[in-house]
Amino acid sequence: MPTRPSPPTPRRHLRRTAAVVSSSGGPGRAAAGERRLRQAPRGPRALVLALSVVLLAAPVLTAPAALARPADLASSRAEATRLRTRLDDQNRRLEVLAEDLEAAYAHGVELLADASRLDRRRRVAERELAATQAELDERARSSYIAGPGWFVAGLVGADDPADVLARLPLQRAVLEADLALVDQVAQAKARLDDTRSRLSARLVEQARSAEQLDAKRAQAEQLATDIKRELRTMDRRVASLIEQDRRREEASQRAAFTDYLAAARAAGTAPIRDGRASAAARKAVAVALAQLGSPYVWGASGPGSFDCSGLTSFAYAAAGITIPRVSRAQFAAYASRPVDLLHLVPGDLVFFADTPTAPSTIHHVGMYIGNGLMVEAPHTGAVVRTSSIWRSTYAGAVRPTP
Repeated sequence: MPTRPSPPTPRRHLRRTAAVVSSSGGPGRAAAGERRLRQAPRGPRALVLALSVVLLAAPVLTAPAALARPADLASSRAEATRLRTRLDDQNRRLEVLAEDLEAAYAHGVELLADASRLDRRRRVAERELAATQAELDERARSSYIAGPGWFVAGLVGADDPADVLARLPLQRAVLEADLALVDQVAQAKARLDDTRSRLSARLVEQARSAEQLDAKRAQAEQLATDIKRELRTMDRRVASLIEQDRRREEASQRAAFTDYLAAARAAGTAPIRDGRASAAARKAVAVALAQLGSPYVWGASGPGSFDCSGLTSFAYAAAGITIPRVSRAQFAAYASRPVDLLHLVPGDLVFFADTPTAPSTIHHVGMYIGNGLMVEAPHTGAVVRTSSIWRSTYAGAVRPTP
């Protein structure tokens, strides 16, 4: 079927097009365009010519904006780098505070339990002292009634010397019993004084700990508020650049671990595949992965929100294994079962620290899930996610279940 020609373009449309060009290209260009359009033949060729004029004028319209983009992008990237550095530092500080707070809570509970035990011992010691003192008082009263010469009179009044000799051990035993009673009273008093002193020290320590706890809690709450405000008011373009940077970094870390593991396996220093985890560890991994997308909240241990050690302790509790609440305590509890980086299995706990060789600086924990990845509750503003363990702050790993 032959192609039907396009209808001719009305002169009125062409003049409107020329007017658009004149508004952006100046009077000279507009006049020239108008003359060309007037001289142009009508029909399809005229339409093609008009469109060509418009397309040629387009760079004039967009050039200034295009020239401004590189400078704007560089400025945004610099701002993104600055903000990410600050946010990373704030998140690290908040994580340390959160772990310190959990440790302080645990210490406070221990102090309360210890104070309670000491108070019970104090009451027992007081009863013992009262009973011993009462017995000693009764002995003293009996001796007073008998008079000071009761011991000598008992010996002198005997008619038979053999009877005197028989009475000597008895009298001696009575005197020794009295002396022992005096010693018992002294010891009971000493135990009571020691218990009272220790109880007093625990109460003072408990009060000081509570004061420090309140100060750290206020500091953590303020820091969390600052981070949330920073995230809420952040420019969208800057936020997008930060997220892109993190994704590139994550991809780089995953690739680096893959290369490291492949080289170790090729050299025969690593097993061909990950070992098999225990049933409890597999259950803990499944529970932790079921929390993907849950928000990070410092001090939270589920359900619905978590901090780093809150997630790991929650997952293992669901698997029937009780582990300490705080990352440093989790590391210390299983330090006798360390795991080399090349021999990790799902369920192992992996730790990160300010100084990787100093366990006292541990502030983050995740749960290994295989292939160089862990499930973690990372920081404020983020959610439970999977991430690479290949970080410069990696401090080691332990295995809660054999």
